[in-house]
Amino acid sequence: MEHSNPTDPKSIHEVSDHEVQSNPESPDGLWLRFLTYAKWYPKDMSHPEKKLVLKLDIMILTFGCLSFFTKYLDQQAITNAYVSGMKEDLNLHGNELNYITAVFWASYCTAMIPACYWLTRTWINVALPTLEIGWGLFTFGCAWAQNLNTIYAMRFFIGICESCSFTGVIYVIGSWYKPGEMTRRVALSFVASPLGTMFAGYLQAAAYTNLEGRHGLPGWRWLFIICTIITIPICILGYIIFPDVPHRSKPRFLTATEHDIANIRLKGLTAPSELKVSRAIFKRVFGRWHWYVFVVHWTLMDQNFTPYSTPFSLYLKAKPEIYSVSRVNTLPTIATALSVVAALVAGVTADRLRNFWIPSVATSIPVLIGVVLLVVYNVGETGRLVGFILTGFEGAISPLSMSWATITMANDAEERAIVTASMNAIGQAMAAWTQIFQYPAISAPYFRTGFISNLVTTIAQFLSVGLIAFLVHRDKRKELSSSVVSQEGIHLTMAPPIEPDVTSETHDDPQTITRSRSSWYRSIPFQIAVASGVSFTAPGMWDALNNLGAGGAAEPYAVSAANALVYGLFAIVCVAAGAINNRIGLRYGLVLGAIGYPIYGAGLYTNNYHPTTWFLLFGSALCGISAGFFWAAEAAIIIGYPSPKERAFYIAIWQTAKSSGPIVGGAISLGLNAQSSKKGTVSASTYIVFIVIMCLGLPIALLLSPAEKVQRKDHSLVIVDKKATWAKEFKAAFSLIFTRRVLLLLPAFFISYFYNGFQSTFLTTYFTVRSRAFSSFLTNFAGIASSFIWAALLDRQSIFIKTRARIAFGSITVLIIGTWIWATVLQKQYYDAPEPPMFDWFTSGFNKAYALVFFWNFGGQAFQQFLYWLVGQYSTDISSLSYHCGILRGFEALGQTVAWAMQTEGGANHFVSIGLNFGITVLAFVPTWIVLSELEHSHEVQVTVEDVAPKTVGESTA
Repeated sequence: MEHSNPTDPKSIHEVSDHEVQSNPESPDGLWLRFLTYAKWYPKDMSHPEKKLVLKLDIMILTFGCLSFFTKYLDQQAITNAYVSGMKEDLNLHGNELNYITAVFWASYCTAMIPACYWLTRTWINVALPTLEIGWGLFTFGCAWAQNLNTIYAMRFFIGICESCSFTGVIYVIGSWYKPGEMTRRVALSFVASPLGTMFAGYLQAAAYTNLEGRHGLPGWRWLFIICTIITIPICILGYIIFPDVPHRSKPRFLTATEHDIANIRLKGLTAPSELKVSRAIFKRVFGRWHWYVFVVHWTLMDQNFTPYSTPFSLYLKAKPEIYSVSRVNTLPTIATALSVVAALVAGVTADRLRNFWIPSVATSIPVLIGVVLLVVYNVGETGRLVGFILTGFEGAISPLSMSWATITMANDAEERAIVTASMNAIGQAMAAWTQIFQYPAISAPYFRTGFISNLVTTIAQFLSVGLIAFLVHRDKRKELSSSVVSQEGIHLTMAPPIEPDVTSETHDDPQTITRSRSSWYRSIPFQIAVASGVSFTAPGMWDALNNLGAGGAAEPYAVSAANALVYGLFAIVCVAAGAINNRIGLRYGLVLGAIGYPIYGAGLYTNNYHPTTWFLLFGSALCGISAGFFWAAEAAIIIGYPSPKERAFYIAIWQTAKSSGPIVGGAISLGLNAQSSKKGTVSASTYIVFIVIMCLGLPIALLLSPAEKVQRKDHSLVIVDKKATWAKEFKAAFSLIFTRRVLLLLPAFFISYFYNGFQSTFLTTYFTVRSRAFSSFLTNFAGIASSFIWAALLDRQSIFIKTRARIAFGSITVLIIGTWIWATVLQKQYYDAPEPPMFDWFTSGFNKAYALVFFWNFGGQAFQQFLYWLVGQYSTDISSLSYHCGILRGFEALGQTVAWAMQTEGGANHFVSIGLNFGITVLAFVPTWIVLSELEHSHEVQVTVEDVAPKTVGESTA
């Protein structure tokens, strides 16, 4: 076998041929195959390298995650102890908790940067476990404290011991893994910190309930004792498995061959891990933008972490008449759990997109909404709880920011270590003293200064994300320009201007058309972000209103009639809008699509509080026309802009944004209506908030790039086949309806959202206002989960495309049919009851009734995603997609028109709606199966101008 350059990362298994290839055909075991399938390891990684990285994961991440877990368990313990009896036992009645926290952070941050230097000159695998023993013992000391000064001393030394944990684990991860392997591992490590915080709440609740008074000790002292008992075994585990950096010593669980591979695989990919501090290093660090911008960004993030931690606990503690000690300790864990989910989802998304600013912005939006609720404050008790909980989304920013910084500085280990240490030290130091003024304990429960300051820092966080994205992109362009100059041997300033060449060919595929320059605002992630932003603000908020049941009204019948008008006009306009958008451009089609939604919201508001049926109908009509343009444009953008192999994933991102609208809207509504445990109309403020958000859709739509200027990751162009005249556009669009393939798909188009009308009536008839608001908030998580589950299958290139289609469609159909059988059983029970049930949240019968709504949305979203993906397989260009999507959405709207019209009469038999949904789903199965069985290629193909130009639309899409 031919030997490769040892620094070639793609052939590391060929480097030590005599050692590594002694068993070159060794198959991956079940666990490695699963992790490869889950994309934890790349498919092209050799078996020996996978085995090595798996061992590294076990050694580094096991101890690293457990260390982070105990670190934050011990940190949170002081707050939980304070609200569980320590305050009274030690006679703490002022801002002592703030001062205790400040002492900890002062020592922690002071020791941080010296620790960064010290770790490079000692055995990290000995230093970190030893220091962890130190913080465990000092935590144990807190259990026996008899006065405030002892607590100050213990927390001071705990801060010193913990200062190395964060820096050390991140430094070791950066020393053993390639840049492309770091992000998900850093994210996984960070997830352990909120888990520790969350577990501390449950642990204190259990200690207070079960150990209070045991052996003469109060529950809060037992908490510190139990934290120590958990910490010490993890220290011992660290001594056994945690490795030092690769250049210093061989870990005991790696063979000599694996240690050699570990060193060789990093050559040329990352800078050496040895850090030697000198003046030259500091001159280099402070001469670049990384230190300044990342430190400021991290400091803002640390400020925004604050509301859902100690202030949340102090808020609950200040209301003993509402919240028991157990609830004071457990309610904040909801926000912590949300931060865990947000961090994992954002980490996976960033890794898949290879983009950090989009998930950073997406997770900052609910944080902003939560802080706004806290600033307004007069939003009801549950509204304030929702505000605190939504700030838990900030937990995703930490791993995103650290990974962003680590990868940005991958080629300079010295700078990376100093900057990441500085980020943590300065950010925490600022948070330590600012919270004394922002959230003094004596101000509980109303921290007006803190809430307003966090509103400012949250807005500033959006700006810092944008600034980092701009600077990183600028540096990449400079690096690319320098590379081009070096290769050509000329100065760029002396070269003649180069226009984008739309006919130049790539080396990989001579059929693919490419551009010579790229811009982030022309990239696919940015276009999807724009489309998702409009989807969030316009139809997302529309869905949030309708998920309340009848648009939040007391009776469903007038609003059902208005929605029937919306979908009737939507159905008519949408088919034509495909042709119109092709002429005027998808950007202006999206703009037209965003106009009608706020008018519809205004119509609902006026009808509920100042009955004006004419305005409700006018708003509905305008929304129907507008929606026709919106969905024809939006669907074409989401399907047509990305390359075919990424199509399902981006559809999932878009569906997530659309579902996030109802989630955020549902959270707002839940907070504003949480005290309404009866039937009726939702509050006026609910409508006003929704209308304001809907108005943002239009300016966001203007940011979309025209199709011909969009740049894919592989540099191929989006193909546009615009007809010469308006007449030819309309002829092409309408003639497509009568092609065999589209006729076979019409029943599936018609039924795809048919369930929505009956779901609205079901919610209004059987659920209270606040349980409807709860449904509006939670149900859309079903759609998000569904989108990514089916995206993982539909984009799976290792499975033939026809097989993927059959598995997905068959599974989705079985699921949908199952929900209608379930609905039949429940409806029979409700009709047989002496009087119709009315479910408040978590009352008897609520769970099984709400579960039906949840799975309606899970299956409905899956069916929608599948149809978009299937249409994309048969469309040759963006124009063809415009026609197809117009037809898909048009007939889907026709189905919803019928569905909503059936709900306009009071007393209608619900079995009619259930039967139609069931019957048409079954009817659509066979023709759809025929269409997907005709998929000809084994995998997605890239369409080029040569494929489109000689054909007519009928030929290319029939």
